[in-house]
Amino acid sequence: MWRQIRQKNRAYPEMSAQDMADILAFLYQASSVDRTGDPSAGQRVFSEKGCIRCHAVTGMGSTAAPDLATIPNRGDADAWTRAMLNHAASMVNPITSALGRWPQLSGNEMNDLIAYVSQGAPHPAATLREIRGNAAKGWGIFQARCMPCHSVRGQGGNLGPELGPDRDLPVATAQLVSLMWNHASAMLQRAREARIAPPQLERDEMADLRTFLASLRYFEPTGSPLVGEHIFSERGCAPCHGSRAEGTKMGPSLKAGAEAYTQSHSAPPYGGMDPE
Repeated sequence: MWRQIRQKNRAYPEMSAQDMADILAFLYQASSVDRTGDPSAGQRVFSEKGCIRCHAVTGMGSTAAPDLATIPNRGDADAWTRAMLNHAASMVNPITSALGRWPQLSGNEMNDLIAYVSQGAPHPAATLREIRGNAAKGWGIFQARCMPCHSVRGQGGNLGPELGPDRDLPVATAQLVSLMWNHASAMLQRAREARIAPPQLERDEMADLRTFLASLRYFEPTGSPLVGEHIFSERGCAPCHGSRAEGTKMGPSLKAGAEAYTQSHSAPPYGGMDPE
C-alpha cells in the first residue's frame, strides 16, 4: 500500500480512532450482505437434500408439509432462518426416517435454496446502506434463549460450544443458518436429554441475534457505516479496494471471507509510518 500511495504522490491517510470505528462499521455492513443465490442450483438442492419429499415450491413437490412458496417473507433470509430453526424440532424425526440421515448444507447451497424458494417474493426493505438487527437486543435474546446451552466469554451453559469472539462464525445470514442447520439434530438431541425446550424466535429476533454474534467479532459499536463509507472513499481506500470494499486489481476484497475487523486488528504498523 505504501508503495502504491507514493507512486500516486498521495499523502498517507491519517485515521483517528473514530474514523477507524466508522470504517470498520462500514466493512462489517459490506460483509453481512448475503451473496445472491442461483435459483436453478437451489432447485437441485431442494431435490437432492430431500426437501422435496415433504415440501413443494409453487406446487412442485410433496404435499406432506406446507408449500414453501406460501410462507410469508420467504425472500427475507433472517425470516427464512427463523422459520427453519423454529420448525427444526418437528422435522428431525421425519427427515432422518426418510433419508436415514440429517442433510448437511455446504458452500452456497443455502443461498441457492433461499433463491429458489424466494422467486417472485418481495425482498425486505433493508439495503446495503442499512445494518439490520440490534446488537443490544440480540444480547438479551441470547441470554434468554441460547445461554442454557451456549456461553460467551465463559458466561452460559456448556451443552453447546462457546460462541464468543474466539469461535469462528460466519457473519452473513445464509452461511450462519447453514451452520446452525447442520448442527440442529445434535443440538436438539442434547437439549432433549437436558430437558431444555428448543428456543423459538419471533419477528426480528433472528436479525438481532445474528447482529449480536457478529458484533463480538466485527462491529465497533460507536461506528457509523454511512460515515465510514464516506471516509473509506475520502481517505483513498476505495480506488484500490472498491467502492463497496469488493476488491479490485489494485487491492484485495475487505468484505465477506476476510479476517475480523476491529481496531486492534486493523491499525497500520509503526503508527502508520512507512518502515522503509
